[in-house]
Amino acid sequence: MNDMQLFSYFFKGCLNEGYANLEGGIYVQNALTNELVPDLYDAGNPEVVTPFWSGVKFYNKLYKEGLLDPDCFITKQEDLRDKYTKGQYLGGIVDWHFGVYNEKQRVVDPETLNQYVVLPAKLGWTNEQNRAGWTGKYFFVSSHSPNVERAVMVLDYIQSEECSRIIDSGVEGRWEKSEKGTPELTQDTIQLKMDGNRLDEWKKSGIGSTFSDMAGFDGNNVAADGGKISLWNEADVLTDSLTAAQKDMCETLGLSLPSDLLKNKIESGEGIDLSNCKSYIRIGIEITPKDIVRIDSNCEELTMNALPDLIQAEDDAAFAAAKEKLINQLKDAGAQDSVDWWQSAWETTLKGLENIE
Repeated sequence: MNDMQLFSYFFKGCLNEGYANLEGGIYVQNALTNELVPDLYDAGNPEVVTPFWSGVKFYNKLYKEGLLDPDCFITKQEDLRDKYTKGQYLGGIVDWHFGVYNEKQRVVDPETLNQYVVLPAKLGWTNEQNRAGWTGKYFFVSSHSPNVERAVMVLDYIQSEECSRIIDSGVEGRWEKSEKGTPELTQDTIQLKMDGNRLDEWKKSGIGSTFSDMAGFDGNNVAADGGKISLWNEADVLTDSLTAAQKDMCETLGLSLPSDLLKNKIESGEGIDLSNCKSYIRIGIEITPKDIVRIDSNCEELTMNALPDLIQAEDDAAFAAAKEKLINQLKDAGAQDSVDWWQSAWETTLKGLENIE
């Protein structure tokens, strides 16, 4: 999708090369070493394939094989969801673009194998140490607000266990106390999610809606009542709520749960998670100077404009020429000044946060 600027182009590389993206993807963070790496302007580190260049090379390969969607340069997220819903794509790296294709298939046949499933890449977006909170969940109250205290009350509730449980698991009644005294989803709630004929009812329940991005507690956190914030993450529920397609995948690959594929790769050293990634570094960096913001904005725009020539390059020579042209444009736009500032700010922040461990 192109309504998130460069996201589609560097995110594939982040998952497959082992980096965490930093906002617009101009810079990325090595998930193992926590090194800051220039993603677009790789002139100082040409032997490393950064996420952006990995992604662009991948799309170029698709183009040369005749597999790239002709609409790729104008596609927005809503277009992706629409095409997935119609079954026009083979697969994807994230499940929030799949629309309601899977649910519609289950309406026709509850045991259908005709569904999208996600296979993990090298990096699993899990086990991140968010000691300072997730950067996408920051909310602020304007000093000009006539009801600051009331606004803070709303934010305070959103950050509570109670609200987080409601968002991820539904209101009380959708779950109840078990004989052990811990909460568990009712069978009707589990069936509600699984039954394609109850799709409208499921949507109206609000469970697991996009509002969950605002919740203060991650679904895997254990609440004061002994149950997880998201009761869907309890081990027995994970097994009971698998679709027929997911069960078939597990049987084919010799797994108990789809997530075991990533878990096993991490344990064998083939894959990694974010447990070593110090995500709080990006939160502690000083305010970016206006001249650096201007340079970064120009570099992002230059890169967006260069994408068609890169992705539609007919051969390696044409791709190399298009890349050299962009690198020179970035250099002229002051990319090295940006790199110098960001690397200095990154190292200063990292040093200042050494005692956070």
